[in-house]
Amino acid sequence: MIALALLLALQDSSRLSLRDVAARALAEYPSVAAARAGRDRAGAEAAEAAAARLPRIVLDAAATRYQLPMLVFPLHALPSAANPTAPTFDRTLFQGSASATWTVFDFGQRGSRVRAARLAAEASDAALGAAEQQLIARAAAGDLRLLTARGVLAAQDQRLVALDSEAARTRRLLAEGKAARLAVLRVEAALEQARADRVGTDAAVHVAERDLAQLAQLPYDAIHQGTLTSLAVADTALAARDDLLGAARERSPSLLDARWRMRAATAAAASVRATRFPELRLSGGIVDRGGAGGEFATEWQAGAAVS
Repeated sequence: MIALALLLALQDSSRLSLRDVAARALAEYPSVAAARAGRDRAGAEAAEAAAARLPRIVLDAAATRYQLPMLVFPLHALPSAANPTAPTFDRTLFQGSASATWTVFDFGQRGSRVRAARLAAEASDAALGAAEQQLIARAAAGDLRLLTARGVLAAQDQRLVALDSEAARTRRLLAEGKAARLAVLRVEAALEQARADRVGTDAAVHVAERDLAQLAQLPYDAIHQGTLTSLAVADTALAARDDLLGAARERSPSLLDARWRMRAATAAAASVRATRFPELRLSGGIVDRGGAGGEFATEWQAGAAVS
């Protein structure tokens, strides 16, 4: 995972590297947190789909109080000379049951649903990688934009110093009669333009600092007063265009997300098609009934059904 590769603690807030900024953003930024939550949800849904392959067990218990005495046990026969036992009545009826139902065969409905859920989980994992990749790209762009703005600002400060010196020199020459008034006006105009340019660049620096602070979830002063580590190209040797495109197709999180989702949709369609065919189910249960007198009778049932 990209996050694991960049998850380093911010040891010195006065000196920030791109790795520090990216690690902070990956740990704190809402878009990545939402992608992680989506991945966890997809994993839970895959586990839920897999659980459908197991038998369904239901436990039930109830106590009923009647106004008048009620039959405690099912009436299987009327009293007779051969069977003089009278039916049992009680105002309080207790009943407990345990039943199990298992779908033995369903023409691949559950298997396709499980496959679709697992593929969706893979897609969510790829979506998380895409969100992390986009955030790292934003951090790199913000870091580079701030470094560039600060570099331009430093260059403009040097230009202002040079123009101030040139303006003072030109004024001295004008006082000595060795320069025309037009030369002084030109230098002063260039100086005012440089000051205006510096104001714009200074504003751009503050905007870039606030954007980077928001992205890294850091106080503004940590960015404003901190020193950013300079960036350098690690390797200027580029592979051939076809090789780069091939690598992008194989490893791009966005494309992986799309591929997994396409496969998940195909599996979901197969699950829906399987509903045209019947399901074979087995069921069984135990029911225990009794009254307040303490006598209980247990019955069981078992069956098979085609739905």
